[in-house]
Amino acid sequence: PLLETLYDAPSKTRKHVYMLLIILLILGQDASFNAAIHKLVRHGIHLGLSPPNGEFDDGRIIMRELNNVMKTIQP
Repeated sequence: PLLETLYDAPSKTRKHVYMLLIILLILGQDASFNAAIHKLVRHGIHLGLSPPNGEFDDGRIIMRELNNVMKTIQP
């Protein structure tokens, strides 16, 4: 649900996006969350400049989507 919400952020309200960013900031303070998020690998994902095998860890996907969200919510 977190990745889906990040992906759909342009269609969400700013209040919803800011709440999501706060949740990510809180989770980012937990060392075990940070370690675990990079161990979860998803296969067959194509995000523009994908690795040849289409494998991304969730941490990389979250960072990419956060970058897109920040571009979207800038005035």
